[in-house]
Amino acid sequence: MGKKKRLKTMRRHQSPPGGAEPPEPALPELQALMPGPVPSAEELDAIQKAFQKNLRNSPLWDRMVQEFGAAKAEELLGQVGVRVDPAAHGG
Repeated sequence: MGKKKRLKTMRRHQSPPGGAEPPEPALPELQALMPGPVPSAEELDAIQKAFQKNLRNSPLWDRMVQEFGAAKAEELLGQVGVRVDPAAHGG
């Protein structure tokens, strides 16, 4: 490999200037499609709580706690939400 190419490669793999940390990667959005009428607010709340409970009892939860710590994992779990896309229901 030539000197120029080697220097380019080295620069590409260096940390950002000023020692700044790279931004945290965004978490992917999970989507589920459910046929039928639009759920009521109570049904949406029940779906959200059931999903959070199932997540907390899954191997993914253990991995989240191990990777992010218990406090951050709880914060991420709190961000789990259920929403209805009005466009999907003709609205």
